[in-house]
Amino acid sequence: MLNFIQQYPFILAFLLGLVPALFWLWFWLKEDIHPEPLKMITLSFLGGMLAVLFVLPLEQLIYLSHHIGSGFCDI
Repeated sequence: MLNFIQQYPFILAFLLGLVPALFWLWFWLKEDIHPEPLKMITLSFLGGMLAVLFVLPLEQLIYLSHHIGSGFCDI
């Protein structure tokens, strides 16, 4: 099992990121007197996951452009 996690750390990261989100979703749905339709909640959740795919490359670009030549990061 440890060898599998070392080979595929993104699976562990995905699961560890998903568990707290699902917990909070469950908690707030339980607390909400008038919950939103399940379709809207699902679309919002999937939209947030898709947004990460666009934001990560942009974040990397900004990070690299900000730290190149500053002596902070050797690239």
